[in-house]
Amino acid sequence: MMDQRPSTLSGSQQDIVRHRGPSPAVVEAGAGTGKTFTIVERVASLHETGACPVDRILVLTFARKAAAELKMRFAGRMQTPPDCFTFHAFAWNVLSTHAYDVGLSPDAVVIDDVEARVHFHKAFEEYLREPQSAACGFPLRPHNVEEIRTALFGIGQTLKQDGISLTQFRERAVRAAEEFSRVPYRELRKKTLQGKVEASVSDAEFAEELVLERQRIDAAVLILETFNRRMEALNSLSYADILILAERAIREDPVLADQLRQRYPYCIVDEYQDTDLAQHRLLKALYGDDLLNVMVVGDVLQSIYGFRGAHPQNVEAIKSLAGAHVYPLIENRRSRQEILDLGYAVIRGTHGDARHLHAERGRAGEQNVHISSMWFPESVEYLPVDEARVLEASVVGRRICGLLTSGTMVEGSDGAPRPISPRDIAILSRNKTKVQAVTNALLEMGIPFRLVGGVGFYDAGEVRDALAWLRLAADPMDAHAITRALQSPVMGATDAELAAVSHGLKADETAFSTRVLVEAAAEDASNFTGEGDGNVIARFRKLADEIALCSALPLMSALQTILDKTGLRSYWEENADARAPQALANLLKLESLARGFANDLPGALPADFIIFIDELERIEFDEREADVVSLDAVTISTIHAAKGLEWPVVFVLGIWPQPGKRARLFVDEASGALLYAENPDGSISFHHTAVKDRADAQGVLHKLDAEEKEMAKAEECRLFYVAITRARDLLYLSGFRSKRSPRNPDGKPHDYLIAAYDWLRAKGWNSDEGVPAHPPLHLGVGPRSNGSASGPRQAVREQIAAVPSATAVPALSYSSIACYEQCPRRVTYKTMFRLPEIVATKGWTPSRAPFDAASNAADDGPPEDSILSVGEQGQLVHKALELWALDRMSGTSRTPTDYVAGAVQALNLTPPAAKLSAMAASVGRVSSSLSGWMPLHVEAPFTLDLGEEGSRLLVSGYIDLVAKDETGRSCLLDYKTGDAHEASHYALQVALYQAAVRAVYAIPDARCFIGRIGERAFSLEPVTPIANEELSARILAVRNGLRAQNVTPIPGDWCFSCPYRGAPCQDYKR
Repeated sequence: MMDQRPSTLSGSQQDIVRHRGPSPAVVEAGAGTGKTFTIVERVASLHETGACPVDRILVLTFARKAAAELKMRFAGRMQTPPDCFTFHAFAWNVLSTHAYDVGLSPDAVVIDDVEARVHFHKAFEEYLREPQSAACGFPLRPHNVEEIRTALFGIGQTLKQDGISLTQFRERAVRAAEEFSRVPYRELRKKTLQGKVEASVSDAEFAEELVLERQRIDAAVLILETFNRRMEALNSLSYADILILAERAIREDPVLADQLRQRYPYCIVDEYQDTDLAQHRLLKALYGDDLLNVMVVGDVLQSIYGFRGAHPQNVEAIKSLAGAHVYPLIENRRSRQEILDLGYAVIRGTHGDARHLHAERGRAGEQNVHISSMWFPESVEYLPVDEARVLEASVVGRRICGLLTSGTMVEGSDGAPRPISPRDIAILSRNKTKVQAVTNALLEMGIPFRLVGGVGFYDAGEVRDALAWLRLAADPMDAHAITRALQSPVMGATDAELAAVSHGLKADETAFSTRVLVEAAAEDASNFTGEGDGNVIARFRKLADEIALCSALPLMSALQTILDKTGLRSYWEENADARAPQALANLLKLESLARGFANDLPGALPADFIIFIDELERIEFDEREADVVSLDAVTISTIHAAKGLEWPVVFVLGIWPQPGKRARLFVDEASGALLYAENPDGSISFHHTAVKDRADAQGVLHKLDAEEKEMAKAEECRLFYVAITRARDLLYLSGFRSKRSPRNPDGKPHDYLIAAYDWLRAKGWNSDEGVPAHPPLHLGVGPRSNGSASGPRQAVREQIAAVPSATAVPALSYSSIACYEQCPRRVTYKTMFRLPEIVATKGWTPSRAPFDAASNAADDGPPEDSILSVGEQGQLVHKALELWALDRMSGTSRTPTDYVAGAVQALNLTPPAAKLSAMAASVGRVSSSLSGWMPLHVEAPFTLDLGEEGSRLLVSGYIDLVAKDETGRSCLLDYKTGDAHEASHYALQVALYQAAVRAVYAIPDARCFIGRIGERAFSLEPVTPIANEELSARILAVRNGLRAQNVTPIPGDWCFSCPYRGAPCQDYKR
């Protein structure tokens, strides 16, 4: 939820807006202090006062999300916005604009961090296949290999960010090894009176370790060089690469540097606390070491991207420049004072100079912070974390039910109170995984939710099942994948059955795979492996043989084949469990992610995608996961994805344990030594221990004291602070406790919770309050009533017994139904044969979607005359109308320009400035015509079962608007463009939507309309739907035709936009 409240400049903000320099300036913008508004007003002031034309102001920021927000605000404030880039986009703009001058290949492409990791993985495997890898100095056991590969990639990126070449890296590392070879000690002792020995080596062992260290240096350099050569051969540049190349181009070409400074005499940088050293150097290359006319905006307390190389000291570096002005912003416009007080109490332990923010909204005057961690009764000594998560999630679900039914009021965007709704609530998690208990609790209580930032996706059972089968395509002997696949709904094997089949196996990592795939199983597993339909192993082998053929298929073909042949998709389509809709959505997200990866890396195979997914799951945050769409649902998000957002009510769950230990492979900043904790024989590295525990010249260790350890956790504390300051009105914190002990009879909570408990007690407020039971709400979610779940084994047996080609018809949509009636061949090719679309379809060009992007079941795109089908402009108008309707529901309003700006931000598009006013005019005409309507549901999803007994026929889709008109009658509306068809042409579509509104939303006999949006007019046209009998008959005919794999061609004008025109269909209209 973004803060869209109108603002006026405070005195502190006015000082920032009026700053003219040329001295540099730093704006220390605390959480919720209106920094984006201040930036926009500064740009407007520079332009309006004549200090600098708006088109000569450069605005830079760290993340795409922040850039999109700034673009939206600029579009709503001024006719011509400034150039606004992320650092990486600006660097690429410089390089691509001057490609010939800087020697950049015209075929060069930029790949993101995760895709770069895939290439590094391959470079690492290439090195391991070389004979010299045996003398690399590293232990090459499977666990070590993954750890070393991950750390080496990070080291390579850090070297680039720090401007250190591989030659310089090698020289420093070798010199550090030589210097350590001269230390006089062979023992490392604690700094105590007794001087207990922590580690010791003989002279021979010491000399051998130094040989291994030099081997590791050579191996690391060779692997990084192999990676760089691979990237060069592919004409691929990582984000780190383009920053280095842009900096080099500017520094080495004075003419280019002068051109850029003349082009952009003023610069404003947002989120500067998250920049790395390479971005800082690029800024200095552009504006000189004194950074004249540069203003940076940031808050060190919100620097949470250390894993990306963020260097919050960059802010201090600019503050230390001669003549630099520092402008603090401490007037918080978001949160109640109690929430800010808690944030300050938490953060000052690691940041003693933190500023205490002042809440312009004042105090709540009552308890608005609640803390819980006592999940087990006194009779229980300890509750395992997984069980505690279930209890924690149950409490959260009941609390949310209570909030939604208690008449709780929140402040709307216009400042007026309104009843709370699900979209006013967020649940924040430190990690992407382990939120299944929360989603289950919300489903049980009937509370709608959205998963954001990848949270809950990677550990979802259906995703792990699909990936297990995909892993088997890449590596048929993967024992973990075999185990997961056997226990998936496809096979349904129990733990007892797996134990039986693995009975008597030798301690060999391939033994289980060999037993399942090759050998006869143990005799006591006869029921598990017996003859006939109950033979799980035989069925698995048959399916695994078919899946193995996918290893050489293009990624999307392989994934679609796996989802079809295993029956995973149909299992969830036919399942009445409350999780089924979310499971199907997750499978669609997996397909979307694979499609984006395949588009970026043509020729990608299943093995490549497995590497990609593993890396994506491992990293803290990726922006493709971070889109937050405004729907009336509780948001479940990672804290990283929630940065910059706010909600009236925030739950911070599972307040996390201490951060993980330092990487075991690292480069010592002081000496440049390359250190790994483990030698090939499994012993602990003496040099590594000496550096990690800070040995002095006599070998005495000076480990971190309590205060230093606290400072080492500074970023984790900042992450907690960011989570706290997302809340406007109510904050709920919860976590877990250790086992009971004499010193801590109730168990010890995490240090962050202890600080929060101390603050709460000082306020005299209660903690660990009980939460009464609450009946489910079922706000549009819950168990589906149309049909019952099939047993997993039965579903799989039917699937495997079927003919090899796909005969199960996926969920249909209106688009696929209408398209089939137009030309059966096109839909059969796409839906049943899974043929790739060779020719791009007109208008609708879905690219990589965020994890939480909604998608129709059949992924058909919109109808050809939908407003969504006319490209970016149509998508933006459609999104703007969605935002307008949501505001109508909440009793607020904005201008059409604001809605278009909001759509630009939400969809992350950059339309030409000249189009913005036309889109705003379209939105204004529609909202004016519908000013008497009161929306009930916006982008209303539905899934209907129109099949007969025992044979499902699912139809899914979204209805643009369901509302009450001026007379109080219920209506449904679908936006259209153009006038190619009479209103009666849409009788089938509105009949389907009318049936959906009746079945899903319990609204009988809704009046049906299309809203025709033209270039200069909007018309609301009634449509008479076809009869229910005809609707069922026509949809059943489509299902039967697809099941029969009908490829009858019907040539027509639609052939000119058909993706199969000429490839392979030759029966098109000429």
